[in-house]
Amino acid sequence: IDRFNVANVARRAGVDRQVIDRHWSDGRVLLMEALLARAGDAVPIPDQGSLSRDLRQLVSALAELTDTGADRELFRRLVPGGRDLDVSEVGSDFWAFQLAAVEQILHRAAERGELRTDIDKGKATRMLAAALAYDVVFHDNPMHPDYADQVCSIFLHGMLTSDRSGLVEDLQD
Repeated sequence: IDRFNVANVARRAGVDRQVIDRHWSDGRVLLMEALLARAGDAVPIPDQGSLSRDLRQLVSALAELTDTGADRELFRRLVPGGRDLDVSEVGSDFWAFQLAAVEQILHRAAERGELRTDIDKGKATRMLAAALAYDVVFHDNPMHPDYADQVCSIFLHGMLTSDRSGLVEDLQD
């Protein structure tokens, strides 16, 4: 991110900078597209037919993504207000897009009747994201699978309707 600029991208791609400028018009848009493409490849939004399976697959992909120091550094750099480079606008847009994508999991679960009706899906998504990111952001540690699994279990217990809460235990076995 520190060395990102359109001229470097054009040189590396072997095209004239004007080609990139015509297509993306703003370097921040190009950076955002590149980051979102990488995030989408690394952490696809699952659709396995149940909230529990979707969240566990998502959390597993996130834990794997935070395994390397370089990936954790990128993650922390995109936190608005973090580090030296002012990517706060790109970072805010990136996280808004990512949270909206994860929120789709909750919308599908609500359509299937899995969620309590009083759940604010946007707030719940932010709570989950904050809990999962804690070690990465504050301690530069990978997201440990056992911690992520416990966060997921607590989250599911709070989200699921009472007739679906047994699904959490079934999927852990």
